[in-house]
Amino acid sequence: MNRIPPLVLVTLATSLLALGSCSKSSTAPGSQAPTKPTVTVTVHDSLGTPQANALVTLVRGDIFADSGASTHGFTDAVGGLEIQLEPGEWTAKSVVFGRIAGGSFTVPSPQAVPLVLHTPSRVTGVAMRSGQSDHRDLFVGATALLAITFTDSSGAYDLRWLPPGEWEVRFIEFRGGFTEQVRRVSVPAPGSAVPLPPVVLEPVPVQ
Repeated sequence: MNRIPPLVLVTLATSLLALGSCSKSSTAPGSQAPTKPTVTVTVHDSLGTPQANALVTLVRGDIFADSGASTHGFTDAVGGLEIQLEPGEWTAKSVVFGRIAGGSFTVPSPQAVPLVLHTPSRVTGVAMRSGQSDHRDLFVGATALLAITFTDSSGAYDLRWLPPGEWEVRFIEFRGGFTEQVRRVSVPAPGSAVPLPPVVLEPVPVQ
């Protein structure tokens, strides 16, 4: 399988993070913004050892939508990060020394979000454009986790860096002409390799 250069993946992930961070504010000019709920995210390894200075990335909703948002911070000496977040559905992720932790939660509750580091998992499969023979460069991503990859010419993909849990994987042709597909994936345990049935992107109906 052709691999996307790491720099390309990092650049796209950074762009997704910046896109979410640019969500519009609903606060009227001259008015005081309401106080956001405070959430405490903790990062530990599987033995319960706190992870200091761990980067925690948080994504709200659909990163591609106007309502999407993202932010990040670093844990303190005891593995905790206190951060104020807008109400909504959020996903928190942390990667430390080749291990990953992730979880979804709703603001304003709960106020404590524990993340436990584990061996990352992967999702594999084939995504194709209907009626086409070359299926390279279809976007495949668990965007809530900023985990992304692209298909090769046969449509094969290998989506890595997923923690245990339930995640949405999106299949998108950014050049247009084909409908987006979304699949719900269950990662049962650390280090899992989860196969998905083939995904076919159909042409956008002609208006």
